[in-house]
Amino acid sequence: MKWDSVNITDKILYLKKLMENTEGVDTGDMYIVQALATGSLNTRDVDDDYGFEIQPHHIEFMRKLWNTSIENQRDDSVVNSIKKEMRERG
Repeated sequence: MKWDSVNITDKILYLKKLMENTEGVDTGDMYIVQALATGSLNTRDVDDDYGFEIQPHHIEFMRKLWNTSIENQRDDSVVNSIKKEMRERG
């Protein structure tokens, strides 16, 4: 599964799923990803208090977690589920 082929909101939501199926996840990292997921689902038009723009350091942080999570999955169930969802979306 390639990082660059996924849009930003899906990246965050998929990363959260991957982390939930990863051995030895740092709880602090999970809280950060949850905050990014919450913020990415809010738009500036709807809710200025919770919306935000993804910055380069967010992308770098998530990409490192993505790579670590992919390498340390407990099993292939989440990766297979994400791949299936991506295929169904087209």
